[in-house]
Amino acid sequence: WKERQAGITAVDDIIGKGKPLGSQGPYMEAQCGDLWPALKARLKDSNKNLATQVLSLLGKLAAACGAPVERYAKTVMPNMLALISDNKKAVRDAVLSCLGAWAAVCSPETVVRYLPIAISVDAPAGREDAVKWG
Repeated sequence: WKERQAGITAVDDIIGKGKPLGSQGPYMEAQCGDLWPALKARLKDSNKNLATQVLSLLGKLAAACGAPVERYAKTVMPNMLALISDNKKAVRDAVLSCLGAWAAVCSPETVVRYLPIAISVDAPAGREDAVKWG
């Protein structure tokens, strides 16, 4: 888990340091090669602390890349929204925060396409959080 956390931290540092001073809006290319599938895999990590860090990272990536990130919604949103069923409120809150960041840059149609995943989870608290967000 330490190697996985180091990778997540490294990408987070790159995003943080890559923003030009005074920049408003997107400043990165959304085409990040194997990064999107790797982040998708980390969303299913058994270590929920790492999954929470990835959710934060995905929110930052959405803000950094802007609208072109929409192309990668199909890669990460299903796993992202599936985490809303977690028992830990911190994980559910991280999902909603990440979803908010993606909703800010993606079309409403893209977000709505994946919301049924969050609303159909078995966990009542997760369903409630998803409905309140939507």
